[in-house]
Formats: sequence, structure tokens, C-alpha cells
Amino acid sequence: MRQIIFKDLEEGTIQAGFLMDDGTVVCGCCGEEYNESEKGIRYEILKTSDDWADIQVAILVENQELYNYVETINKGE
Repeated sequence: MRQIIFKDLEEGTIQAGFLMDDGTVVCGCCGEEYNESEKGIRYEILKTSDDWADIQVAILVENQELYNYVETINKGE
């Protein structure tokens, strides 16, 4: 399992979530599951991270700020 930032293509929103070992994406906010077969149709993974961010903080941050937040963590700042 890895922590991710993904775009919900139907809603146009950027979300924090989890990429499960079987390829399923789970939204960190609502728990909605996106199956691997829906990739490119319903969601696009923007960033994966080996380091773990506080998901509660990540959920509260607005779209671009959320991406910047994870970028900062990945750079170790």
C-alpha cells in the first residue's frame, strides 16, 4: 500500500488516498474505491509517495495546495 494524490476525473477534484497492493485506489476522504480497470476513465494517479503524510491534514488542503504539500514531504522539507 502506498499513499497517493489522484485526480477524480468525473468530479475534477484532486484527492489524497491510498493505492492498495491489488491496484485499487481508495479515497482518503470518503473511502470510495476506484478499480484498476477504471484508470484513465474515472481517475488519474498524479503522485505516489513512499513517505506517509498526515492524511487528515492532506484532506483539508485545497487542490493545488494538496499537491504542493505532498511535493514538500517528498523533498524532505
